[in-house]
Amino acid sequence: MAIMTLILNDISSIFAQWFVARDMGLPMKEETYVIALTRERYPGMRWETTRVMVVKKSWLMETDFPEDSKDCGWDLEYPHHHWRVQTLALMKADMEMGQEYCLTMKAVAPIK
Repeated sequence: MAIMTLILNDISSIFAQWFVARDMGLPMKEETYVIALTRERYPGMRWETTRVMVVKKSWLMETDFPEDSKDCGWDLEYPHHHWRVQTLALMKADMEMGQEYCLTMKAVAPIK
């Protein structure tokens, strides 16, 4: 969990200045994001990669993910990205069961 905390701290630092602006009463919008650390190693890949997925929680919970991620019907940039759809579905399942595998973070941004 220490690695996830480091990632959360790094991402949170991007939004820190806006937390102060919110405290000052400036108009802000707040959203909750789900963060998951993944290890990608697909058939045919020469190396593996670690990816941090940051997804808006409301979108994650509202999206219906197909059982077969290869047949999701989304316009994926590369065919192997269906594994990321599968990861999103697993993230949603974890959140629905109240699992602690994913971190959540509230992000604040100014309203223009």
